[in-house]
Amino acid sequence: MRQVLVVDDEAPIRDVLERGLSGAEFEVTAADHASRALELIRAKHFDVAILDLRMPDMDGIELLKEIKEASPATEVIMLTADATLERGLQAMRLGAYDYVTKPFYIRAVKELCAKACEKADLRRRSDLQQRQISFLSSTVEIVGESEPIRRVMELVKQIAPSSSPVLITGESGTGKELIARTLHDLSPRHAGAFIAVNCGAFQESLLESELFGHRKGAFTGALFDKPGLFDVADGGTLFLDEVGEMTLAMQVKLLRVLDTRHFRPIGDTREHTADFRLVAATNRDLRQMIADRSFREDLFYRLNVVSVELPALRERLEDIPALVAHIVNQRAGARSRRQPTAALLAAFQGYTWPGNIRELVNQVERSLLLSPGEELLPIGFPPGGVAPPGPPAQAISQASAPPSLATLEEQERLTILATLSKNKGNVSRSAIDLGIDRRTLHRKLNAYRKAGLLADEAG
Repeated sequence: MRQVLVVDDEAPIRDVLERGLSGAEFEVTAADHASRALELIRAKHFDVAILDLRMPDMDGIELLKEIKEASPATEVIMLTADATLERGLQAMRLGAYDYVTKPFYIRAVKELCAKACEKADLRRRSDLQQRQISFLSSTVEIVGESEPIRRVMELVKQIAPSSSPVLITGESGTGKELIARTLHDLSPRHAGAFIAVNCGAFQESLLESELFGHRKGAFTGALFDKPGLFDVADGGTLFLDEVGEMTLAMQVKLLRVLDTRHFRPIGDTREHTADFRLVAATNRDLRQMIADRSFREDLFYRLNVVSVELPALRERLEDIPALVAHIVNQRAGARSRRQPTAALLAAFQGYTWPGNIRELVNQVERSLLLSPGEELLPIGFPPGGVAPPGPPAQAISQASAPPSLATLEEQERLTILATLSKNKGNVSRSAIDLGIDRRTLHRKLNAYRKAGLLADEAG
């Protein structure tokens, strides 16, 4: 159902528009002054706003500018009693869809609203095509060409145009919110809001208030009306992360909203309606939770219309070079000359990444901060000094360090050998880059040779 906002300080005109437009096609919300209209626009998506040009608290032209800034996707129709029509034409130059002169026929206004909605739909479809083209051109921030990530992205492209619920599963740190945002960006709802909430971050009562909203005075501390995230996500996408953390009582309430699209803010006597796409995510086994009676089976099937399972980073190690380059560009800038060394990439591809991409970001940032030159070294890696079992990594010197070597010593050795490799064995230049004197560097290299950690020809 299309959402229409009517703003006019004259009650008879508001009533005529509200009664005449309300029905199967439009749901009408009325405001008697501009400041109230702006509150509504910022809290909810409207397809069309009908504004009076002359209002006591704000000129209609100024309100048009504010609405276009707050909600560019909302089409605006102006009402004017100006016989010269100059103000109506001025409004169109500023982005209004059209204007209507008073007195008006309600049928004409209804037809104009329908045409304005058609224009908004055409623009959304055009934007969707452009976003799909951008996706195919690899401008969407999903990085990797491995088979597991390609399968995920093919599924995302296939289901994005739908409004059906989606359940995203995978280990913590695999990028579930990024996939949810991509689903939203490639969908016809991309002009609406993308609202993300972590269900595990709130107690039950606070989560209910966040989702449903509340009226002033509904409980101690409710000092003003607060729109819920169901309302805010109207016309867009609501992403519920860690949905497995919801209590059974909240699961019942969420199920009713998904079934009816109706909900009642805390302390309100009226039911609200909202049209949003729900995307949920979890790193927990919901089927096991159903067996344990801690998650409702009916809600699971309501959420799991389509499931997207994200691979762990250890299942797509071939994507690590591209991921590292992407993170470096994000953190250091696209023009930065800082590049990962072969040693860093080899070490990263020989690790199992229990923290997934979130851990990878942490390690790249560490290398950016601690590497002495432009080349990024595996400083402070692997965490704890010993990598978990995984694919073998190639060491710089052909001889890997024994597990008993202290972490700090191993970090130092890798840094020294990588710097030597960069300077093609030039000890003097390497000592300068490392910030130590030449004799100290020679002493360390001799110690590495005696321990069998450095080939004789190195240095």
